Amino acid sequence: MSVIAYNAQAMEQIRAETEATMNAQASAMEITAALFQSMASTLDSEAAALDAEAAAQDVIAATAMKTITVRGPDGPETIEVPDTAARAAAAAKAANLRAQSAAKRAQSAALRTQATAITSEVGRLRQALVLSNAFMRNLIEIAQRTDLSFAQMQAMIEEETAGFTAFIASIKNGIFDALTLTGATLAGLLGGAHGALEGFKANIDAHIANSMNRLGGMSFAELSDFITQVVGSDMQAQLLLRTMQAEGMLRDWGFPPDSQDASLLLQKFNDHVMMTRIENVNQRPEFSFANWENATLAERQTLLQNYMNALTSIKGVDINQSINFFSTPPNAQGLITFGTYNHSQALVSVNSWVLENHNTETAHERMLETIRHELRHAFQASTIENPDNFHVSNSTVDAWQSNYPGLGGTYIQPGAERSDGNGHYTWQDYANQPIETDAFAFGGMREWVKAR
Repeated sequence: MSVIAYNAQAMEQIRAETEATMNAQASAMEITAALFQSMASTLDSEAAALDAEAAAQDVIAATAMKTITVRGPDGPETIEVPDTAARAAAAAKAANLRAQSAAKRAQSAALRTQATAITSEVGRLRQALVLSNAFMRNLIEIAQRTDLSFAQMQAMIEEETAGFTAFIASIKNGIFDALTLTGATLAGLLGGAHGALEGFKANIDAHIANSMNRLGGMSFAELSDFITQVVGSDMQAQLLLRTMQAEGMLRDWGFPPDSQDASLLLQKFNDHVMMTRIENVNQRPEFSFANWENATLAERQTLLQNYMNALTSIKGVDINQSINFFSTPPNAQGLITFGTYNHSQALVSVNSWVLENHNTETAHERMLETIRHELRHAFQASTIENPDNFHVSNSTVDAWQSNYPGLGGTYIQPGAERSDGNGHYTWQDYANQPIETDAFAFGGMREWVKAR
């Protein structure tokens, strides 16, 4: 492969990665804008109800009467006079209600302003994506031409980039330099091409965290209605089902939640938002089976490392950013460990034996699932230690803590002797304990289910 052709291939990889990243960010921002608009509508409705109640108090303040007895010419008489105390109390209550209404309308206006700003950013981001794709494809066509000298390529690239934004120009400059550099330098370029997008990532994470915090104050019914507005009735029904399944399993584990626990529904909604963002990452070409199939061991290790790095900000956990790779074949019973998480070291470990000895699409998906599974253990431990920082119900936190090794919990290893002395724990016993049920569910991007 010629140097020019190699650079064209590298530029296509940059283009595809940039497109996937920007689409994922735009989708997350659109979800956040919808959350803010829906919350603003709820606040407007609450303000309208307060205004109506204030109007009712105005009537009392204007018309409240009381009956008194006075001495008349023929003896005591009963007459009605204005009830000044009741009128004053009603007027004060009306003023208080209007103050509450004004505060809610101010909050609503602020949310709508934020939603409008986010939507505007999405528009600019999608416009930048169109420009970026057109620009990158033009560069690829130039790089694939064999009838041009380097000087001619330089002139054509400069002409193509005239009038582009600083962001597009920064990518162009890196690619332009890459036309004369080695493949090792191009590897660094792939990361550098996304550097200008880091601000978008930070904004998205902050917006989503802010919107989730606002949802924490809703009742079960309010949250259910809100979820329907954001994700539609079909997904709302799925999330309600997942919540009911979780309620049943928490009761089985001895940690029954309250009836219609809004925090458990919010937990499932938050999981859905994270899974949606992870699914966007899964669509990136760099994590595809096509990119895995003919890769070397070192390249597969790099792919998993990059995948974990892409997911850590979504999970909101602080871990050792370097995967520990070990190599252990299946045991005598044919069981194999795909990966582990050690919370005392905040370290994810992955079994390279699988990377070396399995080249199937199933193995590829299993290793991505392993990264999601082990990062979920990191999420569980972080939640146990700092429950106020995450949207997980109290019953779930208690169940996790009762089970998490090293954090006061009792953990089951398959094949170990049962605590009651009646045989050994099975794989089903292992998979059905709280932290593994949750980790298998998140690794598989699905709801909690009982292993049979």
